Amino acid sequence: MRVKIANAEYWGNGVYVFKCPGCGDPHYIYTDPANPMPNKEKSVWGFNGNTDRPTFSPSILYHIGKYVPGLTPEQIKYCQENEKQGMKGFICHSFVEDGKIRILSDSHNHPGETLDLEEIFN
Repeated sequence: MRVKIANAEYWGNGVYVFKCPGCGDPHYIYTDPANPMPNKEKSVWGFNGNTDRPTFSPSILYHIGKYVPGLTPEQIKYCQENEKQGMKGFICHSFVEDGKIRILSDSHNHPGETLDLEEIFN
């Protein structure tokens, strides 16, 4: 299994998680229109239902730190202070197709590479 259902008590229904081999962080993908991602767009992804060879659409854009759009000046300053202490923000933008992740060129880690999603054992 390369993706697993996330804890519904915490995340709600229809949320899947995988560890990104590009950036190393977990990515949570919302697939249930009744439980959209809590962002301003209320994003929902299509999912082929295959946890061994998953495909999600559209692309997945994950960002932290100063790369998060719409930050207030205070939040930007906080991110800049974190960067001075070695905590970097970054962008991970990808397509997950047939059990592989295609990292897009605007990503900070592995841009342009296609990597296998890792097996999840628990």
